[in-house]
Amino acid sequence: MIDRPPRPSRSGRLLDSQTWEALRRAGFSQQQLYDDQPFGPVLSAYSRADAIRDGVLIDLSVPPWLPLARQAGIGLPVAITAAAFAQTVGDRPPVDQGRLSAVLVALREAIGRLPRDRPTDRVHFSVQVVTADRPPWAVPLWCLCGPGDNAEPVLTVMLPEED
Repeated sequence: MIDRPPRPSRSGRLLDSQTWEALRRAGFSQQQLYDDQPFGPVLSAYSRADAIRDGVLIDLSVPPWLPLARQAGIGLPVAITAAAFAQTVGDRPPVDQGRLSAVLVALREAIGRLPRDRPTDRVHFSVQVVTADRPPWAVPLWCLCGPGDNAEPVLTVMLPEED
């Protein structure tokens, strides 16, 4: 059995600066910390949960939106930026569930058209928006499949100028 030195972060999580300093005081050398965390401590982080809580992202994987995402055939957690939501669904209650369904169905169809032999983490698509007060228009969108707060795959729908 190989005898390995203790690792500062046994959880595999990144260390914030307070934890980094606490481990230094506890006896871990700077080199041990950098061996475990090559980029050093996390200085600032803004999580997906923070963005949802702040209203920057709208989580479509929770009620009342979850049934619409499931009906569209989307099995991963999905969120949409507030700006994309406002342009495609509306920014005032009540929310037009038909327009939100159109966004989710367009996303699912775009994912379905992706070539299987060229994996990608993004898809570009557009959705036709129809309202009573103006002619129909297309809103271009894109979706990124990336890691969530716990490294699980999640989808985020955005406008072209957002990242």
